[in-house]
Amino acid sequence: MANGMIESMVRQWLREHQGSAHCARCVAKDLAVEVALVQVAMDDLAPRPIFSRGSCGCGEAGLMIYGWSPSDPRS
Repeated sequence: MANGMIESMVRQWLREHQGSAHCARCVAKDLAVEVALVQVAMDDLAPRPIFSRGSCGCGEAGLMIYGWSPSDPRS
């Protein structure tokens, strides 16, 4: 299970970068957080309805958020 603070940071980062998938390494680099912690958070988020797996621009497997709005309780 992901650390709540890290998961929140990852969710927010993905919201700000909507439209394409990003891997844990790229997200962790921007957030200055350990890759392993970001990966756990992304694994916890992946099954939720507004998240989808895809390929990051660097070629690694990643996660994206789509169709998000501030009033969406699913995120």
